Amino acid sequence: MNATNYQLNRRTLACAMNKKKTVLSPTWLALAVLPASLALAQAQPAQETHSGSATPQPPATQLNASHASASDADSRNKQRGVAAATLPAVTVTSTSQEWQSPPGYVAQRSATATKTDTRLAHTPASISTITRTQMDEQAVHSVAQALRYTPGVVAEARSSVRYDTVFLRGFGGFGQTANYVGYLDGLRLPRGLSYLVPGVDAWALERIDVVRGPNSVLYGQVNPGGLVNLVGRRPVFETVRELRLRAGNLGLRELAADLGGVMDAHGTLAWRLTALARDGESASGLPERRYLLAPALTWRAQPHTTLTLQAWLQRDPQSGDYNGLPAHGTLLPHALGRIPHNLFTGEPAFERFERNQNALGWRLEHRFHDGLSLLHQGRWLSADSRYRNVSAALLNPARSILMRQASAADEDLHGLSTDTQLRWQWHTGALRHTLLAGLDWQRSRANRQLGSGKPGLPLDFLQPRYGVAVPLPAFNTDSQRRQSQFGLYLQDQMQWGPWLAQLGLRRDRASHHDRITRLPAGTLTRHDQIDRKTSISASLMYRSASGLSPYVSYATSFEPTTAINLHGAPFQPGTAKQIELGAKYQPDGAPWLLSAAAYELTRRNVLTKDPTPGAPANKQIQTGEVRVRGLELEGRTEWAHNLSAIASLSWLDAQVTRSHIPGEQGKTPVAVPRLSASAWLDWRLLQGHLGLSAGVRRSSATWADVANTLKVPAHTLLDVGLRYDLGHWRGDLAGVQLALNVSNLSDKRYLASCAPAGVGIGCFAGPGRRWTASVRYAW
Repeated sequence: MNATNYQLNRRTLACAMNKKKTVLSPTWLALAVLPASLALAQAQPAQETHSGSATPQPPATQLNASHASASDADSRNKQRGVAAATLPAVTVTSTSQEWQSPPGYVAQRSATATKTDTRLAHTPASISTITRTQMDEQAVHSVAQALRYTPGVVAEARSSVRYDTVFLRGFGGFGQTANYVGYLDGLRLPRGLSYLVPGVDAWALERIDVVRGPNSVLYGQVNPGGLVNLVGRRPVFETVRELRLRAGNLGLRELAADLGGVMDAHGTLAWRLTALARDGESASGLPERRYLLAPALTWRAQPHTTLTLQAWLQRDPQSGDYNGLPAHGTLLPHALGRIPHNLFTGEPAFERFERNQNALGWRLEHRFHDGLSLLHQGRWLSADSRYRNVSAALLNPARSILMRQASAADEDLHGLSTDTQLRWQWHTGALRHTLLAGLDWQRSRANRQLGSGKPGLPLDFLQPRYGVAVPLPAFNTDSQRRQSQFGLYLQDQMQWGPWLAQLGLRRDRASHHDRITRLPAGTLTRHDQIDRKTSISASLMYRSASGLSPYVSYATSFEPTTAINLHGAPFQPGTAKQIELGAKYQPDGAPWLLSAAAYELTRRNVLTKDPTPGAPANKQIQTGEVRVRGLELEGRTEWAHNLSAIASLSWLDAQVTRSHIPGEQGKTPVAVPRLSASAWLDWRLLQGHLGLSAGVRRSSATWADVANTLKVPAHTLLDVGLRYDLGHWRGDLAGVQLALNVSNLSDKRYLASCAPAGVGIGCFAGPGRRWTASVRYAW
């Protein structure tokens, strides 16, 4: 399509949208909540921001990362290194090292991979931490964007602010098989039946931990490629005051705040409030709006007892465009021309995705005596969504007319997740143990009313005209699902001199009960399934005096399958096993971490299409197997207080080793690149007041079909950033920072992925150039 047609597309889309009545942004977020919070923040005693204050202060590990200097970070890194060299790499004290983001790009500790506060260099697993500093300096708008520079992760195969989906070590998917980012503060987020999937805004996060490889021993039913754990902001016992304004292309306008401090003179109560209001639009011109409010309170009841309460309210009144494009005209040639990547194939006046999310969480920590502690945490979540969509169902390769189909769904979801852990450190001679015994329980109830129309809504992609009256499809199914999971797990981390060993065992019981009513006849179908599974893990690491720590690990995982076969019987859970050889290098006190891992990961009981003659197109059998062999390299460093760098490389050989689909065995799964690499460099000048950054991302070609006959081309993208502290120019502007970030600098038009969809192949365009200007004020 030429430039004239491009402008026509934008104008006609805008005109069509103006016909639809929209609701104004809820200004209560800025007018009611922020002024009160600012007043409370201003009321904090000034001495609370200094370690020499008479007000009781937390341990040094609880200093707010966003207000600490680079030298403070190096000092804390050295302290952690010394502690790790003389004690087991596990602590049961109530510190913030495991969850708080440090200054810079190099985290030292995490609790995600082991559920204990463990030094990353001494964790026998592949784990990456995206810090708050990295998210801010890369100006990310979503969790998926924050994962762009993480090895083993494909985060934008289907780019959208609506959902955060990932491929981890080659395992992911689209639609019902997609791997959604599903953990917040170590607890699983429940899912609805179709389109209702909870999502967390990146501004609400302190850090993101990515654990690659199976981890069912600690988390139960997880994707075999790994898990992404989002770590939310919590209260810290010091003053936190930050406001941020952002604007950019695609109509971006954003106001965000992060405020907190100590509430009482005794230093036993701390509060925090995170808030955000954002307006913008997708590349196709559809509006995107989000509002977030996340208050939290921490009570240090006793020196050894801490209780944290967190609330999370997020409103997504409009969530842009999630439609794909047909392969003909994008990946494949079309007789009449190319389909523009920003073409909206739906109807603006009909399109709607509204999602409301409310959650209340708690976290209780108590240390009984030296070596024994208890952690109990939980979260209740309630969500609902309204989905209205018109999408392209068919395109004739010889014509420019897209035949479209309308669908609608109303959903609601209620869920409760809890995790209770008992941690005990003890000795048997020279052998030190950190024993973790836990019980986690999850329960959810989801309801959905779903309806779809028949293909018959034409759209000419050469001259798109919107405004067709789309009748709301009648709901043809009313479904309810009750799910629960109960798991008991045991883990022992052992240390004998420089040797570290880890053993884990878990037993799970997972169940789901479906009730599907066909409308309008009222025919009821029931489906009940209970799965029981045992998972194991084992690892061995050697910590040399030089800082090199090689390791070997073995782990299994499982995922219950909610589908049924042609005879109405439930499928067995999908299972996976992995063996990994790796090494980590970080001398004590070094502000950098190098990691390498080679692995073989096999997933069994994969669902494939039923080859039985006459079987319905959506029926499946459980005979598939996928094997992935891969290599991952990652480096994170802080050099001389003025240079930070991230580099990663992922190579994998994914292969379908068993399938009943003709021509699929021996092929590579769709949308999985063999090679991906990235590098990000941040350079600080003028004593750190001026920052320059640049990054490059490379992804090799992927396959679009199971027979590996259609290839999606490789792509390379460039990102840049610039920031300046105005306090270096004028003293009265101290704390004010200006920043400009541009992703996909060359505005490269590319396809992020293609995959089989319905009777053809659907493709998803990668995001174009995105620039973001911001003003940040911290005081």
